[in-house]
Amino acid sequence: MIKAVVFDWFGVMTPTRGLDSSQKLSADFGIPLEQARSFFLEQSALLKIGKITEQDFWSAFEVMFPDALPGDKDSIWLDIRASTPDPNMLELVHTLKSSGIITAVLSNTFPITANAIRRSGYYDVFDTVLLSSETGLCKPNADFYKLCIKDTGLKPEEILFIDDQQKNTDAAKELGMDVLVAKDIARLPSKITAIVSGE
Repeated sequence: MIKAVVFDWFGVMTPTRGLDSSQKLSADFGIPLEQARSFFLEQSALLKIGKITEQDFWSAFEVMFPDALPGDKDSIWLDIRASTPDPNMLELVHTLKSSGIITAVLSNTFPITANAIRRSGYYDVFDTVLLSSETGLCKPNADFYKLCIKDTGLKPEEILFIDDQQKNTDAAKELGMDVLVAKDIARLPSKITAIVSGE
């Protein structure tokens, strides 16, 4: 019996995964795409788990690309479309909570994006919110899921985890969690409801 539902944010609670930050870094700052992608992947991985700050990221950027054009730094991390939840998904969370189901967020995200979502109040809807930038853990690291399991106080098989990336649901499944790969956000509420109700 499912007693908790754990949601990824981007691509699950929201209808899009957001912008390609490497492409935006390249376009906005006039850097060759491959160089921008290489730098972004290395530095953002550290930022996402809180190993460096945003200031550290941009300091390293200035050293690596001293001739870069001036650009909008905030826009690299923040895409409003990817931060705002789908209304039907938000309604589902309220419905689940009203029926006694624990709801949680387990998300890989950057500090500035997480702060924007938190300021909007969207995280307040959930019982538990676990973010890579605040825990130092990142999906598909098994310890991130174990922290979530511990936080709910439930057995893994009592938890449904939804993510739009197969590698992340596979990692959760290995720990015994029930999983659902999000492929069509329009059909997600009915699929989740069916699983929770045991249909």
